[in-house]
Amino acid sequence: MSEQYLNYGKADFLEDASFIAYVNGTSPAAMAFWGRWKAGRPANLEEMLSAETTLKLLLSARRISPTSDRAGVVWNRILGDVRQYDLQLRIRRRRMYASAAAAILLLLVATGWWHLRTGNRNYQTRYGQTMALVLPDHSQVTLNAGSHLKYAKVWPKDGPREVWLDGEAYFDVTHLKQDTLPLKPSERFIVHTQSMDVEVLGTTFNIKDRRGMTQVGLYSGAVILRSLITQQSMQLIPGEVASMNQQTGQLQRVSEDVSTIISWKDHQLVMNKMKVSDIIQLLEDNYGYHIQVEDSTILNKQIQGVIPVKNEGNILFVLSGILQINIERKDSLIIFKQRN
Repeated sequence: MSEQYLNYGKADFLEDASFIAYVNGTSPAAMAFWGRWKAGRPANLEEMLSAETTLKLLLSARRISPTSDRAGVVWNRILGDVRQYDLQLRIRRRRMYASAAAAILLLLVATGWWHLRTGNRNYQTRYGQTMALVLPDHSQVTLNAGSHLKYAKVWPKDGPREVWLDGEAYFDVTHLKQDTLPLKPSERFIVHTQSMDVEVLGTTFNIKDRRGMTQVGLYSGAVILRSLITQQSMQLIPGEVASMNQQTGQLQRVSEDVSTIISWKDHQLVMNKMKVSDIIQLLEDNYGYHIQVEDSTILNKQIQGVIPVKNEGNILFVLSGILQINIERKDSLIIFKQRN
C-alpha cells in the first residue's frame, strides 16, 4: 500500500484525482488500484467507504422531473380540489420553491465538484524522512528528506502531467504513449525545478535540486533537460548524469554512476571516492544538521564503500572510525574533532 494513503481521511479521499476516477469508473488502472486497496482492509477503510458513498451521491446528483402523464393527473386532481385563484397562488409558490431548491442543489453540486477538482496537492518530508507517493496517473515518486513536491489534484485531459520539485526525488513515470503518432500533450510528463524543466515519457530517473545545483541521473527511458536560464536543451540516455549551475544555467554531462546517485532510495550511501565535504553536505541537507570541522584537511579526503543509512547515526559512526576522529553531537550541531 502507498504510504500517503494510510493517513488519508474522508476529505483527503474526496480530493484525490485517482480516487475520483475509481468511483466514477473512468480509469481501469484506478479501479484496479483501489480495488486492491479496499481488499487489503487498511485501518482507514471506513473513511474510504464513507468518501466513496458521498462521492457517488455528488456524481449522480440530478434534478428529477415527473413524466408528462403523471404531471397531467396531478394537475387535474388539483383543479378539482381547490378554487382557481388558490390554485394559481399555490402554483406560483411551488414554482418559486422548486426554482430555489433547484438553484441550491445546483450550487451545492457545483461547489462540491469545484472543490474536488481544483487546487494542488503538496507533500513535504521532514529531515531524516523519505516518502513514497502515487500520482494521479499511477506514476510513483520517492521523495527524499527535506524535500517538497506539488502537483494539481486533477490533471487536464488535454494538457501535460506536471509536478514541481524542491529538493530530491526518484521518479518512476507511467508510460501513456501506446502508438507511433505524434506525441499528445496529455502524454507528456514534466518535472519543474527552480531553474530546469525535465520532460519524460515512461522513465525512471533521479532529480536533485539543492545548493544552487540541479542534477539529473537517468536510470531507464529518455529525458530532455531544458535550462530556464539559457534555454539550452540536452537529451540523456540511460546511465548518463547531467548537472547545471543555477547561476550560469549551463548544462553539462558529468562522470557519475547513476546507481550511486539513487542509492539513497534503498537507504544506502554508496561512496565511490566520495569527498568528506560532500558527505557533510548530505548530512546537512537530509538531516538538518550544522556541521563544524576542526581540521579542514579532512574535507578533501575520499572514501570508498557502502554505509546503510536508516539513520544518521550509522554514517557518523562509520565516519568516526574511517577518519579516526571524535564526533560530538549537540542538538542540531555536529562537531568533527581530532582525537588526542
